[in-house]
Amino acid sequence: MHRATGRLREFLYRMYGPRPLVGIAVVLLTALVGSLFWDWITQEAIPYVVGGMKVLLGLPIGFFGAVLVGTILVLAALAFVDTSPTAAVMKEWLAVGKKPRSRPLGEADRALIQPLRTVWNRHGQIAAACLNDLFRDVAYEMKRKAYWAELLDRKVQELEAGRQAMSEAVSDSSTMQIDDVRLTFNEMYAAYLGACRWLARIDANDVKIAEGPHKERLEAWRRLHHTFHDKLADLLELPLQRGSLKIWLLPGAEEGLVRFLGDAEGQPEEHRSDAL
Repeated sequence: MHRATGRLREFLYRMYGPRPLVGIAVVLLTALVGSLFWDWITQEAIPYVVGGMKVLLGLPIGFFGAVLVGTILVLAALAFVDTSPTAAVMKEWLAVGKKPRSRPLGEADRALIQPLRTVWNRHGQIAAACLNDLFRDVAYEMKRKAYWAELLDRKVQELEAGRQAMSEAVSDSSTMQIDDVRLTFNEMYAAYLGACRWLARIDANDVKIAEGPHKERLEAWRRLHHTFHDKLADLLELPLQRGSLKIWLLPGAEEGLVRFLGDAEGQPEEHRSDAL
């Protein structure tokens, strides 16, 4: 009995939203009131309201007053709906309804995700976290020296968000498909290299990161980064992984970044199309 009731509730939830019984009751009550008072509504109420509107519009400020009153009523209704508990539940239900339904991971996807998960869990998230901390501290220091340093906060947040998204994408509970996992990685790595580019510019023009109080942390991150990058390069040598991740740099176009990284990370000729 309880199982059947639960299934019925789940069906009504999927079809009619989080308050199905309330919605059905409102529809039935509206239909009942409309059938009982239809003559009064059409012959008395509607003509009375229309006549009042005509009188209002005939006043010197009638049109603008009607617009003002209508705007206030609409804003009041939106505020009431937006702050009501039912509206919060409805928003959550609509958001869930827009999300694509996940399908179980196949063995092929699992086999392709597992090597990337291993590289990320063992090397990537550590390097990204170390870079995130270094970038945040340098950005904070730059705020005392340059007015434009406020713009770095968004870059710091992008790297943090990308790092968290990548960890979730390769977690044991994730059902994300291999194409989406790779897209998440490429977005994270774009933010990762974006942070590196900013640090390289700051080191070259404003604060000598490689010579200041951040020197030891920079060297520690470089070691982590080189290990991470080497493991990714090894991963991309696998037949089904080749060209799937955008990690290569064009040395001629980003010599400053390559120098800052402390090691040449030019790409092989066959990977030129995968450059960021």
